Amino acid sequence: MGFQWLKRQQWVGTVVSVAIGSVLLGTMTGCVTTTGGLYYWGEYENVLHTQFTKPGKMTARQQVEILERDIVKAAQREQKIAPGVYAQLGLALAELGQRDGAKAAFDREIMLYPESAILLKGMMQRGDEAMKQQGALQ
Repeated sequence: MGFQWLKRQQWVGTVVSVAIGSVLLGTMTGCVTTTGGLYYWGEYENVLHTQFTKPGKMTARQQVEILERDIVKAAQREQKIAPGVYAQLGLALAELGQRDGAKAAFDREIMLYPESAILLKGMMQRGDEAMKQQGALQ
């Protein structure tokens, strides 16, 4: 069935919420340099920038590939992945209809960054409620 709720008006609010949350998480972590910093950022900032300044230029599949590659690189470098990466990965997977993968990515973000729990759990709850409503309407 996929994440139909992401294809409707609610997904805009969800994306905005995650973007705001990601920005807040990013500012809370302080300044980080690209070499030897606290977090591995990879292409995450470029993905977000492209998504919001040039909508449609980067597909959800491309985002998944880039973010998964960044996660692997962070592990290879023994650096912690930046806050928001798993949340963005979850959104991209949800857009592709991969509900279980999206939930796993959101759960991983919550595990790594507990301060994201309120935002992400609320987002998942609203998505589940929207799916239930759509099921009742069909």
